[in-house]
Amino acid sequence: MNLDIRPLTPDRLNDYLHFFDNVAFADHPEWSQCYCLAFNFEPAWDAEDAGRENPWRERAIQFVREGKMQGYLAYSDGNVVGWCNANDKTNYVALEHNVKHEIQVDNENKIVKSVVCLLRREINEGLIREKNESKSLDEPR
Repeated sequence: MNLDIRPLTPDRLNDYLHFFDNVAFADHPEWSQCYCLAFNFEPAWDAEDAGRENPWRERAIQFVREGKMQGYLAYSDGNVVGWCNANDKTNYVALEHNVKHEIQVDNENKIVKSVVCLLRREINEGLIREKNESKSLDEPR
């Protein structure tokens, strides 16, 4: 199996959305609305998002178009089979609250990349397994 790793760019937005809408969480649909934004979460979103149908998807579109969402898509046979969220540490608001203060201060003038999420779709002999063949992450393999 050959993987082609490509950076997320606005012209790959539809591939990114398709991955999250249909592939990444086929076995756990309750997780499907994250769009890998958890580390970007700001408390103000709760009030802003009230009453909106899929606000994190809308926000993900905006973040990709503005370059705030950075990472890599993995392709196999032209299909997205994986995602890695890799960005400047300062773009992850949640890390401000979860990293020791001295680490933040010691590195505040440096560009530090962080990987906060890595998702892959099961691959079998180069083919994406159909949803009914995949196992839940909770099931033994």
